[in-house]
Amino acid sequence: MQYLWFDVGVIGPTDVVEVSLSGQAQVVLLDPTNYSAYQRGGRWEGQGGWAVRTPVSMRPDCRGHFYVVVDLAGRGGSVRASVRVLRGLAA
Repeated sequence: MQYLWFDVGVIGPTDVVEVSLSGQAQVVLLDPTNYSAYQRGGRWEGQGGWAVRTPVSMRPDCRGHFYVVVDLAGRGGSVRASVRVLRGLAA
């Protein structure tokens, strides 16, 4: 399975993760346990989904270490992505 991944470090509910894409893709925010499951092709849970518009903004519901995964979900083609964290924004 090929995908892009970004380690966004420790973030919390007042932080926003913004993902810019060159095209449509699945974009998910995962904690380390779910990222590990994603890597193995196992069952995982995360925030996000299929992104049609860019940028995609996500806010974690708790403080912790997170990863962003950008995946074409089995569809052909390629996608470029960039990720930035906007820290300390009010909810």
